[in-house]
Amino acid sequence: MLAEERRQAIAEMVRRGGRGSLTELSGRFSVSVDTIRRDLTELDSVGAIRKVRGGALRRSPAPVSYRARIERDLHAKSRIAELAAQHIEPGMVVGIDNGTTSIQLIREIPEHLAFTAVTTNLPLAIELGERQAVTVLVPGGEVMGPAQAVMGSTTCSFLGQVRLDVSIISACGIDIDAGLTAINLPEANVKRFLVRQATRTIVLATQEKLGTVEPFQFATVQEIDLLLTDASQASLEAFLDRQVPIQIVR
Repeated sequence: MLAEERRQAIAEMVRRGGRGSLTELSGRFSVSVDTIRRDLTELDSVGAIRKVRGGALRRSPAPVSYRARIERDLHAKSRIAELAAQHIEPGMVVGIDNGTTSIQLIREIPEHLAFTAVTTNLPLAIELGERQAVTVLVPGGEVMGPAQAVMGSTTCSFLGQVRLDVSIISACGIDIDAGLTAINLPEANVKRFLVRQATRTIVLATQEKLGTVEPFQFATVQEIDLLLTDASQASLEAFLDRQVPIQIVR
């Protein structure tokens, strides 16, 4: 088998199985561990997989731009959002990140419910700001156009001064070992503050996010107070084994 053929096979194997260890791949393709390491480095550089210590993990297939993400998996996001809205109570201070499921979330919250939203999500802030019962706080910072959000050190400084009753966030990738990850460092830093400043953290995740990883970790699975997902029971076994609280939408 040629090197390029082997790399394509490795990428497909990781995509289907979610992960692959160095020893497993070495045995499967009858080449040395060092050769597999070089293959994984090459595949990581072209975005086919995410190379991690000891092997490789599947990357999230979700598009990066907000505009592309907002129309993806709308049915699943709506069902997840419906459950998440039940965790917002009157008078709460709620942290909300720039995930696109958050837009569906606020549409499930009753118009009359009074609470304070602390959000970096600009489209969400505009839509939620039309409600008289809701106080909307948007941190300062740099506007990241593709993400439709504010990020940066000023954003994190503001978030560090706010005590949140609950943070409702998303992740680009969620893996039992790699934790919750984001595609870039500024986004990961903001999400890390939202987790750190919250009494409870609720994570919203469609099935395609599970078992995937991106470069920047912002939380471990042990920091999740509740995972809301449309994933199948079988794909959640590793999370259940670690006693991650999960609610599955039907």
